[in-house]
Amino acid sequence: MGSIISFKDLIVWQKIHFLVFGTYNFTMIFPKRGSFCVNKSDRKSSSFLAANTAEGLKKKTLAN
Repeated sequence: MGSIISFKDLIVWQKIHFLVFGTYNFTMIFPKRGSFCVNKSDRKSSSFLAANTAEGLKKKTLAN
C-alpha cells in the first residue's frame, strides 16, 4: 500500500466520485418539468460527499 499524497488517492473518494457521476447520469433521465428541485438536491448532496471527504483529508485530525 502506497502513501496518500492527494485526496484522489483515497479509495473512498474514488468510489464517491463514481457515485457522483452515476447520480448525475441517473437524474438526467428524470423529466425536466416538476423535478428540478429533486435533481438539484440529489446532485448537490452527492457532490458534497466528495468535497467533504477531500476536506477531511486536508485537516488530518479526527476531532472537528
